[in-house]
Amino acid sequence: MPDSSPPIHHGWQPAAILLFLIFLIFPASRSVAGPLEPPQSPEETVSYTLQDLYDRLNTGADNPPTQGFTEPASGPSSDNFKDINTIMNKAPATDTNNGAAAGNVLQGKTFWGLLPGEWGTQTGTMPDRGTPAWTPGTEDQPLGPGYYSGGTITGDPNLKPENIRAGVVIFGITGTYSGITWSNTGPDANGRWHDNGDGTVTDLQGADGTGQGLVWLKNASWGGQHTWENAHPRAEALFSGIGGMIDGSKARDWRLPSAEELNAISQGNDPVSGTTPGPFTGIQSSSYWSSDAVSNLTGMEWDVYLEFGGTIRGHTEFSHSVWPVRNSR
Repeated sequence: MPDSSPPIHHGWQPAAILLFLIFLIFPASRSVAGPLEPPQSPEETVSYTLQDLYDRLNTGADNPPTQGFTEPASGPSSDNFKDINTIMNKAPATDTNNGAAAGNVLQGKTFWGLLPGEWGTQTGTMPDRGTPAWTPGTEDQPLGPGYYSGGTITGDPNLKPENIRAGVVIFGITGTYSGITWSNTGPDANGRWHDNGDGTVTDLQGADGTGQGLVWLKNASWGGQHTWENAHPRAEALFSGIGGMIDGSKARDWRLPSAEELNAISQGNDPVSGTTPGPFTGIQSSSYWSSDAVSNLTGMEWDVYLEFGGTIRGHTEFSHSVWPVRNSR
């Protein structure tokens, strides 16, 4: 009777034979990565802890690394364990607004840079200017950039309002000095001559109705000696800043006085001369040119000798002294 059972397939035999050959060619011992023992025991381990890292960022503590491993007695808490988030909150971050650059820190001093491109330990480059001394002057004195650990600005006890001409401001101090009134021999509140404190003198009284209010150059020798033709431009060239004068006047504000004006100086109350100069300086013993010509005498002009108070005729080619005057403002 024929066998009616299904045929038996033997397909597993080739697969089993292949697997057997793989194990023969690649033994199991070759698949091991290496020794599985730790390089050193926990007792020999030297390492910083998370707490050490936190303390360094928080206070700058220089804790040494811990050697060995100690089993914690209890679970972690905020007092004995700092997690990564807590540590990162203490770490510095970039600050483009207030972070210091090398030029903001004293030369040679180290700091932790917070600027992009200057992150980490940096060294300052700001120059150390020390403790310099400054003396104020008439011109600005530039100060170099850098660090000043001190310094001195020299003061002057005479820098007071009463020593500064009225209306003039020096280093924030407004002057109140308006001059001193003189007689022909010294300061006198009732005198004729007022020293304006700016290189000029005002005639407060005049003589015989002439000269009151005129302003004279205090230095009566500034004009020098010139011919009559050159005396005019010499007087007109005077302006504030020369001749010891700081009255704010301009060129051509000044002129030669008339013979009557010049003669009035040596007349009336407190007449001025070389021996009684009052507030003036440099009064000459020679005569001074006036602006007036002698009528009907060509080439002759009037000049005045202050020593004896009187006008005389002088030839225009002669040289006499020049004493500028101007009208009051």
